[in-house]
Amino acid sequence: MKNKFTVLILLLVTLSTVLMGCRNDSNIEVDDSAKVEEEVNQEYNKFESLTLPKFETQTISGEKITSDIFKNHDITMINVFATWCSPCVAEMPALGELYKELPENVNLVGICIDTRDDKNEVKLARKIMRNSRAEFDVIIPNEELEKKFLSLVDALPTTIFVDSQGNIVGEVIVGAGSDKDKLIKHYKEEIDKRLELLNK
Repeated sequence: MKNKFTVLILLLVTLSTVLMGCRNDSNIEVDDSAKVEEEVNQEYNKFESLTLPKFETQTISGEKITSDIFKNHDITMINVFATWCSPCVAEMPALGELYKELPENVNLVGICIDTRDDKNEVKLARKIMRNSRAEFDVIIPNEELEKKFLSLVDALPTTIFVDSQGNIVGEVIVGAGSDKDKLIKHYKEEIDKRLELLNK
């Protein structure tokens, strides 16, 4: 009986990690659903009315990239991830496929949070993208992005959508799904919602 209980607990923990993603804090108690809902609402609210800071940094490919990347698109989807986050890595093939299917007025970029001061993590991020056949730009965050945006991110992956000025549009999406086709469909629906909000 004890072994069955242990297996059940392990399955629940694994399932919650897959559904919610990787968390940087462990203050949420699983059995207190009101507290979880309150913390999720706080997660969304801290991004409300946020504009991404101006930045100039590099991609994991070594190319210069600036906040001007938003200017040519009505919506840019930004996926914040880490090389150590298994749900992040698991959703990357879906994101790679999604990127190839996006209309011209929509872009997708990634921000890999653990690549700033670690060349080995940059190599690993490149490998993840290559193995996932994901061809979108992945940003190495600079100090400005870390202080004014990434410091608000508590769980990975976190996906936000910004307009051409870098203003966040709609709610953030925290966590990843495991079904590639459903995930692509879900993100397309979320992109359409943001375009509707902008009347595009």
